[in-house]
Amino acid sequence: MNIVAISRLLATVAAYVLAPTPVDGFAHPVDANLATNRPDEASWSFLAHVATPVAPGKVLFETWASNEDTFTPHPVFPGAKGDSPCNPSGAVVGAAEIATPVASPKILSVPALQQPARTRLAPHASPDGSEEVRRNQTTFDYIVCNHLFTKAGLRSFYNAGRPISFPVGAMEVKTNWVPADEVDSSDYYVSEAADGKKYALTAMHIISKVLPNWTWATFEHQNNPGRCDYTGCHDAYGAVVAEVEANEVLDRRYSDCAKNDALKAMLRSAGLSPVWEHYCLKGS
Repeated sequence: MNIVAISRLLATVAAYVLAPTPVDGFAHPVDANLATNRPDEASWSFLAHVATPVAPGKVLFETWASNEDTFTPHPVFPGAKGDSPCNPSGAVVGAAEIATPVASPKILSVPALQQPARTRLAPHASPDGSEEVRRNQTTFDYIVCNHLFTKAGLRSFYNAGRPISFPVGAMEVKTNWVPADEVDSSDYYVSEAADGKKYALTAMHIISKVLPNWTWATFEHQNNPGRCDYTGCHDAYGAVVAEVEANEVLDRRYSDCAKNDALKAMLRSAGLSPVWEHYCLKGS
């Protein structure tokens, strides 16, 4: 193979690896280049994706599989119809057909840690808060097809020495909520849970396998006390003030994270409500 042919081959491989990755059936222009070189912009692009309105009173991530949909004897992705996406060997061969996104019941659980250890991107949980975890169909299918939704399946996978490696396009969202009547709900994204009560979103953690070691981003509502404690807050893409230093005294209020025109335009183009401008990127 001559140098010209090699160059063409490398260019083809690069174009494939760095191409925009459709996730969960919704084409979204977050690729490896963006995630590597402009991670804060990628983080906001992921939020604009997962918060896209798709069902009455619900946004995209609320139509993904919850823990209750996943870790059960017979997992079914919300709204899925047709054949199983798994072949007999456990490989994912395709996605079950989903004609219209469907939101499964929102079942909120009290976090194991009411005041989580302050790691780089750990959200500051409310004492009255509850959380849920949602995963897109790519993530769900990998778990189900490899029988990772049971202890026996995990044990078998581990004993066989198989590495757990989710495919490109896998995404997961963890969200924290408080009863909507505890806050000025006009400034929050509000959603109804399975108990019929309305809850306000206070924090969101998004991970994506667009990069081999995943991308990680945490968003918190601007009213959260302690939002930038310990590490400060960092947003080189959407915030008017990109770097916010941590307060000397913990659990105090921080100033509102005013958004620039580029981010506002991104959120509008995705059809997001203006309430999402009240959420702040803690870091990527």
